[in-house]
Amino acid sequence: MEYLSVTQARELTGLRLVLTVGVPGPWSESAKKILEYKGLEYAPVAQHLNQENRELLAWVGVRNAPVLVCDNEAPITSWRDILLFAERRVPNPALLPHDSRDRELALHLANDICGEGGFGWSRRLMLISLARSLAPVDETSARVQQSYGFAAKAVAEAPARAAEVLRQLGAQLRRQRDRGFSFLVGEHISACDIYWACFSLMVRPPAHDLAPMPEAVRQFYGASDRQIDHALDDVLIEHRDAIFARYFKLPLDF
Repeated sequence: MEYLSVTQARELTGLRLVLTVGVPGPWSESAKKILEYKGLEYAPVAQHLNQENRELLAWVGVRNAPVLVCDNEAPITSWRDILLFAERRVPNPALLPHDSRDRELALHLANDICGEGGFGWSRRLMLISLARSLAPVDETSARVQQSYGFAAKAVAEAPARAAEVLRQLGAQLRRQRDRGFSFLVGEHISACDIYWACFSLMVRPPAHDLAPMPEAVRQFYGASDRQIDHALDDVLIEHRDAIFARYFKLPLDF
């Protein structure tokens, strides 16, 4: 993917999406796939992993990705607000169910995947801990990691929390299949299906021809953990593969 610099992006109008360069960051990939599903075109803007990203901070107020900027409106920095923006901008096809109970469940599952203290948050802490065990980190990286909640207690609790969400997702998908449905909520694809497909990269990366990430990143993402391995139902990976094949532009490009 060809990225704009922050300086270039600031001079444009329309949709600009700040993304992590070179790795399939699950929050970034989810934002991309939601906009693609809606048919919304955007200009990709570079954010660099574990760096200060000072120009980005000066522009949008945060150092991390994703961030969605539309014309001169305030930057959108949370996964939920990016989703709701896309739903407002292109209501159909919808990524949140119209039924109120299903909509509430879809947002609940999405938060369990993407939100603070959820699966992605916990798995990220696990991977940061793994990285720190393999090599020392510089001062800049340490500050960035602390902004993600890196602390001894949180790291110790992360595997159990990530595994808990995996068990909940697997049980929900099996309930849906028993009812004759192929998605996590309701009868149609919703945002939580996209979120799971993207966040599954952090535990079971798909084949290289679908997600051509650097081999070091692939091994890092796929690092084994007893609690994760025990909780990850194969039905979730089958579901991920089906979402990739039917709804995603492939291969992933980052």
